[in-house]
Amino acid sequence: MTGFGGSGINLEATSSDDFYLFAIGGSGAETFAGAGSVVLNTMHSDTQAFIGAGAKVNADNTGADPNQSVRLRADHGTQITDGAGSIADADTVALGLQRTFRILPRA
Repeated sequence: MTGFGGSGINLEATSSDDFYLFAIGGSGAETFAGAGSVVLNTMHSDTQAFIGAGAKVNADNTGADPNQSVRLRADHGTQITDGAGSIADADTVALGLQRTFRILPRA
């Protein structure tokens, strides 16, 4: 394989995630109105590229290119579009709260 500037082995592991998350809340009253919304994104992700134990790369080097190499690459892309909104309407007191949270640990 010559796609990375030489001959040898090219191993790639790729993954991608696209999230579109939205929340909205609303309320109305004469005296007090309260509304809230929350978006909580929790994702545990692990993308791996590896040569396993006991694997043999060029077990026999007869005729092998002396400049060959092994390229190992893992890539993970995440695209998140999220939003939270709230609306409250009252004659006296109106309260609208919103919040978004993201928890994205990666290995």
